[in-house]
Amino acid sequence: ADDRARRFDLERPPLVRFTLVRTDEDRHRLLMTNHHILWDGWSSAVLLRELLAGYAELTGAAPRAAIAPAVPYRDHLAWLA
Repeated sequence: ADDRARRFDLERPPLVRFTLVRTDEDRHRLLMTNHHILWDGWSSAVLLRELLAGYAELTGAAPRAAIAPAVPYRDHLAWLA
């Protein structure tokens, strides 16, 4: 409740806060609080998918995924031309 009552200052980061809450000796909840202008529903789903995939890799529940190298923006612009 305290985190929910805290406001975000749009002039200064962070615009998102993560809080890990221990609910039992070996159980936790990750709370994410963000300003609504930070991302939309589609972006939230992408973030959640990436977060869960990373957690599965860290815990050994899933094999480490190969991350494709980023394409430089100038290459993308050249492709568009």
